[in-house]
Amino acid sequence: MSIRAATLALTPIVYWPLDDTNSAIAADASGNGHTANFLNSVALGAPGPEPGTTCLAGSASNAGAQLAGTNPIIGTGNQSVVVWFAGTSLTSSNLVLIYNGLSNSTGLGLVLIGTALGDLVGGIGGASSGWALSSGFWHMCAGVCDTGHVYKMYGDGVLRSTSGSFAFNAVVGGNPMLAQTPDPGLLAHAAFFNYALTGAQVSSIWTAGPGSVAAPPITGRNATDADVLALETKLDTILASVRQTY
Repeated sequence: MSIRAATLALTPIVYWPLDDTNSAIAADASGNGHTANFLNSVALGAPGPEPGTTCLAGSASNAGAQLAGTNPIIGTGNQSVVVWFAGTSLTSSNLVLIYNGLSNSTGLGLVLIGTALGDLVGGIGGASSGWALSSGFWHMCAGVCDTGHVYKMYGDGVLRSTSGSFAFNAVVGGNPMLAQTPDPGLLAHAAFFNYALTGAQVSSIWTAGPGSVAAPPITGRNATDADVLALETKLDTILASVRQTY
C-alpha cells in the first residue's frame, strides 16, 4: 500500500499529496474540494518519499500550501494533522510545519524547534516532543488532539510525547490551514482529519511508506535548481522505460 492509499483509507477532510507538477493550486485528493494556494519559493515536481513520486520543494522557509478560502473544519476540538517533511538544514525556531485554526487562540499543529518536533495547540506553541528529525531524511510528523483535548505528537509512526488537557474552542476556524517548510526542504502528503487518529492509524500511514529514506539536498538551492532536480528524475524514468522497450 502507498502513502496516498493509506492516508485516503482514513478519510481525511483535506489531503494535499503535493505531487502537483503543473498547476497554480495544490489539489485536494480527499474529494472534498479544498484546494490550496502555493506559498513563496515553491518548486514543484521534486522527488517524493516513495520511488517514482513527486513532492513540493521549498528553497526557503515557509514555502508550502495554504487553503484557498476559509477554514472548512468546524466542530469539536478533536482533530489530527499529518505531514511528511525532509530538510537538509534544521535550524528553525518555533516555525510552523502544519497548522489549522486561529493562530492566536485556538487551533492545532506542529512546529520545529531546531531539529526537535514541537507542538502548537490553542495558539500556544513551543513545547518540544523530545524527538529530533535527522537532516537529509524523510520523516512523518503527526499531531492528534484526543478525547479530553489531550495532545499527542508522533514521529515516524511512534508516539513521542503526550501533553495534559488544554483549553480548546469547539469551533475550529480562522486562519486558513497550511503546511509549509520551516527550513528549506521537501514537503509531501499534508493531511487534516476532523477526528482523533489512533496510534495504530498513525502508524498505518508510516508503515505504508518507505521508512526514513534519504532525500535529495535542497539547502542552498533556488527554485530553478529544484526544477532541474525534478527534471533529472523525470529523465531517469523515461530512460528506464526506453530500456525496457528496446
